[in-house]
Amino acid sequence: PPTANPTVAPVKTSQSTTQVRPTQPQPQRISQPPGPMLQPTPIVSTNTQRDQQVQAYRLKQEQYQKLAVQAKQKGDLETAKKYLLAYKDIERTIASTESDVPMETNEVPEVPSGGYEMIQDDELTEDLAQADRDTIYRHLQEDLLRQMQLCARNQQMYAQMEGPNNAKQANDFKILEQRCAHDLERLRQCFQHGLKAPLFHYEKRHMNIILVNNDLTDNDLE
Repeated sequence: PPTANPTVAPVKTSQSTTQVRPTQPQPQRISQPPGPMLQPTPIVSTNTQRDQQVQAYRLKQEQYQKLAVQAKQKGDLETAKKYLLAYKDIERTIASTESDVPMETNEVPEVPSGGYEMIQDDELTEDLAQADRDTIYRHLQEDLLRQMQLCARNQQMYAQMEGPNNAKQANDFKILEQRCAHDLERLRQCFQHGLKAPLFHYEKRHMNIILVNNDLTDNDLE
């Protein structure tokens, strides 16, 4: 229903306008319970081909060192000097190979035939290379351990015998045992990291070994 409008005195009002700017929503930080920290996965970089080259160079280096000593003992200083220079050349080649600096293989001098014969056994290498990973590791470890035992036994026998030739034989077996121990350590490290077996090769060496039969008495020998 209609109502009467009361008389209202005019009131002067002032209005203030406040400008409100919208604020950007702030991202909320959500606290989470601490969880296990992830450790960085170690990355094992290998270069089996380079390692094989270095191993072959070191083998040649050992042979040149032996030949230099033999030549010096015989009084042939010129030949000993030539072998020593070849030894140092191979040392530079090893340093270049380990630094990934390309180098021609034919720059490495060939080793002349020394006091023992070394024959590559490629067939045995190829047959084992076709086996599975565990078989390869098992065979390589068994062969290296067997070789180390043989070297240690003969090194001890020759060391007990007098004469310069026996001392040389003892040193040859000692060096070969150290090489086998180094190869065995690298082999086990590769296996522990789940890597493929490193490149390998078999070689045959003709060396004089000593067989001892403790069951024979002095009367039996006579």
